[in-house]
Amino acid sequence: RTMSRTRSYDMMASKGVRKHRWSVEFTKWRSDERTSGSPPPDPVGYAERDRGRLPREEEKGEEHDTLVEKKSWDVAIGALKQLPMNLFIMYMVGNSVSIIPIMFVGMMAFNPIKTLLNFGQVSKQFEGSQAVYQKLVFILANIALVCLAAYKCHSMGLLPLYKSDWVDFLDVRRTMEYTTGGILSDRQLATL
Repeated sequence: RTMSRTRSYDMMASKGVRKHRWSVEFTKWRSDERTSGSPPPDPVGYAERDRGRLPREEEKGEEHDTLVEKKSWDVAIGALKQLPMNLFIMYMVGNSVSIIPIMFVGMMAFNPIKTLLNFGQVSKQFEGSQAVYQKLVFILANIALVCLAAYKCHSMGLLPLYKSDWVDFLDVRRTMEYTTGGILSDRQLATL
């Protein structure tokens, strides 16, 4: 059975018919063609029209500028890409005050603050004509993450926003009048 397949493939190869369109004929360039100096056949996927064509300098410069600008926008929008994930995490940890939610809220608050403190190093990555807008988006995205962490702290009851949270710092009121109750005798009632 194997011999019949081999023979059928050999017969098809000798007729120049390919079994599949993705099959490659390796026996085309024979030893007599190698000695005659003719070039070998083109590899699969090679097109003759691409030979010798090099990109012009203007195309390289434009392509480089677009790549730099795209990379700058990726850095600027990086914090916004974290926002949906942080929203989901905050929903999943709930509003209870325990160690896990506090760790998540702390991480969510301190990472954007740390990023904003390193803004000088990050701003060097913003290049191109839209660098000002990219810096603005970067700052606003990190501020949005800090605001989300502050909202989560408020929903957990960790932010002191009500009067009752500041009772310890209020002055003690001085008593202006003392009232006591008791039993009055008939003699005391008569004097009144």
